[in-house]
Amino acid sequence: MGDEIDGEAGVKLLRYAREQKNDLPLLLLSTEKENAAKAATIPAVFVDKHSPTLQDELHSFFLDYLGFGDFVFRLPDETEIKRAATLGEFEKLLGEVPDESLQYHAARNHFSNWIMARAEVEMARHLHKEYLATLDNCKEMRKELVGKVRILRKMRQMGVVAKFKPERYDPEVMDFVKIGDGAIGGKARGLAFMWARLQSVQKNYP
Repeated sequence: MGDEIDGEAGVKLLRYAREQKNDLPLLLLSTEKENAAKAATIPAVFVDKHSPTLQDELHSFFLDYLGFGDFVFRLPDETEIKRAATLGEFEKLLGEVPDESLQYHAARNHFSNWIMARAEVEMARHLHKEYLATLDNCKEMRKELVGKVRILRKMRQMGVVAKFKPERYDPEVMDFVKIGDGAIGGKARGLAFMWARLQSVQKNYP
């Protein structure tokens, strides 16, 4: 209260945050090792400020809990089965991994967190665990996840002239590509410009 110092303020703040949002990744950074037990009750990740690997542990938190690294598909016992570094790989693996892996990640809001870390707030909302829980079965959830990620990939590609690579070419996502290493000439630039403009108006004028 007021100017009173509370040594438990950090722990109390994290507990309050957990009460407000039970799937929010939380980190307790402290010089007091006994706070590790308190962090476990929240639950939150604990990192000792005096740890010789402090930088690596903080880096791992951002990658593993906030979704800035690869998406690591796991089974319910935490066994790693696949990794996705790109949205294309993510979409492909969503259609392949076992049902129990999909259910494991959906229940922990991992899909939404990973998409959110890529600044796709609206799409992350559509992949939130509360929405996924409304779907009837795992087959429907898988179809929804794959479909939403494909839409996101297509949206990101709109207006972009990508270099053609046989191993990465997806005709359903990449509408306009260039072949070769040279610069785009005047005619091609004109076509690319008109194509980009058409993409922006097609919603209003199908």
